[in-house]
Amino acid sequence: MVSTWAARLLLTAPGMTIPEREALAQRLGKAELELQRAQRESDGSAVARRRLANARVEYRNAEHHALEVLGALHALDRVEQLGTARHQAARATAAPVSSRRAAASQ
Repeated sequence: MVSTWAARLLLTAPGMTIPEREALAQRLGKAELELQRAQRESDGSAVARRRLANARVEYRNAEHHALEVLGALHALDRVEQLGTARHQAARATAAPVSSRRAAASQ
């Protein structure tokens, strides 16, 4: 059974066979469940911290693989680049705070 929304989306991914879709969805679902379990059962011990770190790594790897398969990594990188460029442009054109305060006080 697929337990996450993201994993369910993989079941309809184009260009994949049904077994490939199911395997990827299952991997992502299992990784998310283990991450949730590790978070819930964490008691601060070294063993619990290691388990949580391992669960995070597996979830990140599964998520990265899913994004690669869906072709979304390139799109996400592009959106991030555009967002960064837009943010930098906004900062460059914004007046310094001291100038805005002086204008507001007049």
